[in-house]
Amino acid sequence: MILNAAPNGLEQVRIGLIVSRKVARKAVHRNKVKRRLREILRTWIPYLRPGWDLVVVARPPAREATFHELKRVLWNLLTQADLWESEPPPLEPPTNTPT
Repeated sequence: MILNAAPNGLEQVRIGLIVSRKVARKAVHRNKVKRRLREILRTWIPYLRPGWDLVVVARPPAREATFHELKRVLWNLLTQADLWESEPPPLEPPTNTPT
């Protein structure tokens, strides 16, 4: 995955997701990746520093990744970009339930 971040001068975080046909040929698979990423980011918005535009670009391995793998990768990208407002949310250990 790739994370692009730019200041937006607003008091909010805006997020865009890009999942191209290179990730998955079928729309149903692309939409599944987008739903997972959207859910991860939805729960993290209160922890993110306001005033940034974020664009998450999924790469082909995202199609086969589990929810927790996507979460870990995205958490690492946000940490490297120093986009957490204060303390980042904890990463829960993955459970053995199917995704």
